[in-house]
Amino acid sequence: MTPRKQIRKPEDIEVLTETHTGVIKWVGFLAFILWCVNLGFGLTLTNADRGPFGDMFGAVNALFTGLAFVGVIYAIFLQRSEIALAKQEIAYTKQILDEQAGQLALQNRETRNQAFESTFFHLLKLFTDLIAQIDLPASTTPKLRATKGKDCFTSFIALFRHQYRRRGKKPVDHQQVYARFYNAHKSDLGFYFRTLYKIMKFIDAADIENKKFYTNMVRAQLSDAEAAVLFHNCLSPQGVDKFKPLVEKYGFLKNVANEDIIDLSLKFEYALSAFGNAEAQAIEAEEREGKSRFHNPDK
Repeated sequence: MTPRKQIRKPEDIEVLTETHTGVIKWVGFLAFILWCVNLGFGLTLTNADRGPFGDMFGAVNALFTGLAFVGVIYAIFLQRSEIALAKQEIAYTKQILDEQAGQLALQNRETRNQAFESTFFHLLKLFTDLIAQIDLPASTTPKLRATKGKDCFTSFIALFRHQYRRRGKKPVDHQQVYARFYNAHKSDLGFYFRTLYKIMKFIDAADIENKKFYTNMVRAQLSDAEAAVLFHNCLSPQGVDKFKPLVEKYGFLKNVANEDIIDLSLKFEYALSAFGNAEAQAIEAEEREGKSRFHNPDK
């Protein structure tokens, strides 16, 4: 950090100005006293002595002329000094304004962060309340018990896996299978993913520092099953264009368990950043060895 240049304060400048003004006053007063003494002494002389004294008085005038010239020179230096002092006063004023601008910017940033966090935690609470309202009656989940809240996503994964494996050995179109699954549970999943996307988009568009801190906070609210459903949703038309880039940017699939992914080869549809640094390094290491652990467990 560059040290701040020391600048004289206005009160210091006033003291210097008053000092210079005092010097001028005393020099002028001294010259006036000398002139008065000279005049008074001349008046006491006789007419015969005033002639020679006048010649001496002319020498005194020459002395005063020299003093006047010295005064002019001194005035020039004084003016130069006053200009320098005026510049210092302007610099001091600018420094004060810069400090005030910095404090104002800091206050604005703190106010902006407070406003962001207020909205962020409100959205996070709304998201948590939304999850608590999701329910999956037993009538819609054959062979599965009725579930509510976060437990519904474990059932969602089981249902999606069931639909995926019904294809048997036939080629599986992930988007087609997920579309049928999503449409069957659109009332719950649609609102869920729209809210989660809005929160992520709100963080990404905010003018704040350390956005990853807030996205990690959102990610911490998701269960492993929720992360798995999100994994498949972002490969569907509902999320591939807008949601998937945010997931990759902030490593939102870091907590996805391989056993919750229907086809591990689908991981290659994502950028490595989607799974966090540790996962990305593991994938890169295995790719360098020429063997991938992302295979279809059904084959």
